[in-house]
Amino acid sequence: MGNLVECGKDIYLCKSCAETALRCFSAKPVPAAVQPAMSAPQTPREFAEELDKSVIGQREAKKALSVALWKHAQRLRGNTAVPPAHVLLYGPTGCGKTYLAQCAAKLLDVPFVRVDATTFSETGYKGRDVQEIVFNVLHAAKTRSQAEHAVVFVDEFDKLSAHGGGDRQAYQRGTQHAFLTMLEGGVVTVENKQETAELDVSGLLFIFAGAFPGLDEVISTRLHSGERAIGFGSQPLGKAQENTKNLITQAVSADFMTYGVEPELIGRISVLAPILPLGAPDLVRILTEADGSVAAQYGAFFSQLGIDLTLEPAAAAKLAELAHETSTGARGLRGWLEQLIASQLFDMSESKSIRITVEQLEGGGSRGRKRG
Repeated sequence: MGNLVECGKDIYLCKSCAETALRCFSAKPVPAAVQPAMSAPQTPREFAEELDKSVIGQREAKKALSVALWKHAQRLRGNTAVPPAHVLLYGPTGCGKTYLAQCAAKLLDVPFVRVDATTFSETGYKGRDVQEIVFNVLHAAKTRSQAEHAVVFVDEFDKLSAHGGGDRQAYQRGTQHAFLTMLEGGVVTVENKQETAELDVSGLLFIFAGAFPGLDEVISTRLHSGERAIGFGSQPLGKAQENTKNLITQAVSADFMTYGVEPELIGRISVLAPILPLGAPDLVRILTEADGSVAAQYGAFFSQLGIDLTLEPAAAAKLAELAHETSTGARGLRGWLEQLIASQLFDMSESKSIRITVEQLEGGGSRGRKRG
């Protein structure tokens, strides 16, 4: 037994096998990969095509986001050589930022966690600690592997822009730096009165979002900084004719730094995706055509109750027009439709079909409800 190593009573290993076993157990464990579903998109273009089914418009944003999703999918498969591609969705409210992020998580088949940036503060100050996001992630995930690759959607991120000076600016900068520690990765340990949790946040995908009002002016100033103006108080040549919609597609990291985002933080957000204002035609399609559209959701709800819901094309166009005029965007469509049918819900048991007409929108009556 000179070539054997005794490992226990009547248990022996040859020296070569013992050395191999020692190397295996001494090696740093490799995190288990989370395999996406077999039907998951395999290329950035396929991700974009899937997003097209649910998200109307926003071509530039979907294109940029699709590349980030493809990279995250590679990391899900265990390819940690691919750097994280954190995202910033910026643009007016009610145009699909949250929904786009939700669709992204669904395509990746990972947990989706939404947090409000304004509820957080730097460690030691009043407000939630940014690292408490770990609790949200663990509660949303079924397994630890899922948690380590979740999508974290940080809404109202523009509210943390450090401008204005004073204590408020110091608070905003401190909170941004707290988010920076999360993006830097590593194992984070947090505790509260109820529990203690630990999570490796290196594999999380952060999607920041905000309206960033006034960003177009920052971009315009940068683009025309070398131009001369004619006359006292006049704008640089060409500035007055600019379109806000076109300007925000030209944003670069430096513009967000000027706006008040810390250089270290924006430097770790590699994907800038502009969300453009939605026109009335886009809103009609969101209401009636997109997968899981508002009209389809209500139709399915009433169908379970044996009631047919019909939204006339003219009424859909009017709803879109109202949402566009009030700048409530896609978010406003649901509210307008809910107001339309709210009074009819009381008579639901007497109705066999409900028809939403443009006359109802203009007159506010309950016309259109057919009694059986």
